[in-house]
Amino acid sequence: MAETQTRTDLDLERYRAQLLELKKTIIVTEERMETQDADGLNTTGNDRAESSVAGNHPADMATELQIRMQDAALVENEQTMLRQIDAALVRLDGGTYGLSEVSGKPIPAERLDALPYATMTVEESETQE
Repeated sequence: MAETQTRTDLDLERYRAQLLELKKTIIVTEERMETQDADGLNTTGNDRAESSVAGNHPADMATELQIRMQDAALVENEQTMLRQIDAALVRLDGGTYGLSEVSGKPIPAERLDALPYATMTVEESETQE
């Protein structure tokens, strides 16, 4: 890495607040999804026990399964995002926030505004894909 000094051109506390707010939003969303599932509600808000007694049509059950699979993918994505947010908070505390983990170059503020847990520049991200 070429550069490892703390970014003084960024409002680091604003980014910290953004990251913490984003983390809070994700946690609340996950808790809401867990509560709905624990309460025995299916994805349409109906009681799962009532639906099974009523004898769902196979297409309805397939739709329910597809929605559950989508929900599981969403939870996985949210957990990945939480890990990225936590890592960004560690970088903030360590003085390396806003610096590319690949090259050490500054990540433009515009990118951090759009993706506050970014770990590399857009160009580096495109070459990683």
